[in-house]
Amino acid sequence: MKPIFCIVLLLSCIRCIQTYKILVYSPQFASSHVNFMGTIADVLVQGGHDVALKTLSDSFATLCKYQIIDDKIMNQIKSENFDLAIGEIFDACFYAILKRIQLQNYITVFSNALFPIAASHLGIPATPSFLHDNIFRYVMFEHSPPPLTYIGRAKGIVNHVLGYNLFPKFFFGNIEEITRPVLGQDFDVMSMVRGSSLIFANVDEHIDFPRPVSHKIVYIGGIGQAKPKALEQKYQQLMDNSRKGVILVSFGSIALSYQMLDEQKQTLLSVFKDFPDITFLWKYEKEDDNFTANYKNLVIGKWLPQADLLNQSRNALAVEYRKIGISASKGDLMNGKEKLVQDIESILDDPR
Repeated sequence: MKPIFCIVLLLSCIRCIQTYKILVYSPQFASSHVNFMGTIADVLVQGGHDVALKTLSDSFATLCKYQIIDDKIMNQIKSENFDLAIGEIFDACFYAILKRIQLQNYITVFSNALFPIAASHLGIPATPSFLHDNIFRYVMFEHSPPPLTYIGRAKGIVNHVLGYNLFPKFFFGNIEEITRPVLGQDFDVMSMVRGSSLIFANVDEHIDFPRPVSHKIVYIGGIGQAKPKALEQKYQQLMDNSRKGVILVSFGSIALSYQMLDEQKQTLLSVFKDFPDITFLWKYEKEDDNFTANYKNLVIGKWLPQADLLNQSRNALAVEYRKIGISASKGDLMNGKEKLVQDIESILDDPR
């Protein structure tokens, strides 16, 4: 009896550690998105799953069509017999590929908070009276800051109704139009999104705004968040030698500083000049530009150890691009650091 019990127990353990073969699809839209999807892949690998990360140079419109008509690539992906696929919602080609290889199980990822328009399409009730949509705020009504007035709430409702109907066309219309001759006229990206097994939202549920949710929503804010390390010697010296602290200026991987207008650069430089006792670290992608040479309190670099710098007590302020919505400061929150962060937003960022 005892040997039989041991065999049954062993077989049960084998079933418990069963792993899956997962496709993580990530176009090279921006380095921050590639890194984010790569982090998801790393976590899955650590969990024992067999993960293949497909990173393609572009996936919009015409180039998406050339991907799905490439029998060699599609047959190669299909032959892997993936159990699951993971991709971001903004890239409609992900769903075209799923349709092409007939993969039924997939997860849709939001690299920021779950925005209300998309949530409504997923069957989650909208609350535009206090939680505004942000996707079309520049096209229709500017986002009203809290506390919301009656007019502000009315704008939120109008934005939501119009945005709900425009969202599929705005994001997915070109992809659907150019891929339907290959995939069939019934191919509908929004229907594919609704069919997702799970939805990953890159925001901490404890700092997200109160809202109805679904059992399909999984909060992954802080995934892969690395612990801050000791600064390199050159940065530590800057911290130690600064008389009144250090301010980090970074606009992320999409809004590149060297592409700013000259008058915008000069505005920043004039601000730096007005505070000679503060050291400014500016993520600037062309270190050979000479316009910063006369500013002794300014240090530029193509890359800065942002997480490590923000963990320093002498870091007085961060001016940064809101690259992942309201989760942009999750590193500070996870490390228990009090920070004053001035977000400079761009389109599709969450203004809340």
